[in-house]
Amino acid sequence: MTNKKNEEKEFRKKKLGNQGFSLVELIIVIAITAILVGVIAPMLIKILEKSRVAADRGMLDAVCAAITYSSVERRVQDDAASVNYLKSCISSPTALESVPTDCVLYEAILDKLGWEDLSAATYRQKIKSAHTSSSQIFIQYKGGVENPIALWITYTDSEAERDTSEQATNYTTIVKNISIN
Repeated sequence: MTNKKNEEKEFRKKKLGNQGFSLVELIIVIAITAILVGVIAPMLIKILEKSRVAADRGMLDAVCAAITYSSVERRVQDDAASVNYLKSCISSPTALESVPTDCVLYEAILDKLGWEDLSAATYRQKIKSAHTSSSQIFIQYKGGVENPIALWITYTDSEAERDTSEQATNYTTIVKNISIN
């Protein structure tokens, strides 16, 4: 019996001694958590934006490959409208949506990309990084064997700083736009 009374006393002591956290302790934990969130959140946002920029570079790589592989196909080389468009890309940059819809090149590019069309509305939906409603994908043939095509997205963020300031649409002067050469 004495043993049982001792156990009850021990139990009551433990129960009374376990009062939880004090208000001061909770405030300290909340303050530390707020400081950590304040430090980590900007880094996470930067990492997310860098991943969006990388996704845009991947999209440009896919567009570049589609144009490159399509332009060397025999059926595209035999199509006068396709050849004329490709020649026009040598002298000046042209927007992706300016590929004539009635030429074989247009269909060949669509087949390789799996897109509905080459309109600005279609590819603006695919741009992941910060960009404006006037962002465009531009193409220019530079000549040469290693990097014959330059592509870039205008008015977009290539530095993951959410800066979409307007830049010149010439591959030699592109600074803040996402580009591949």
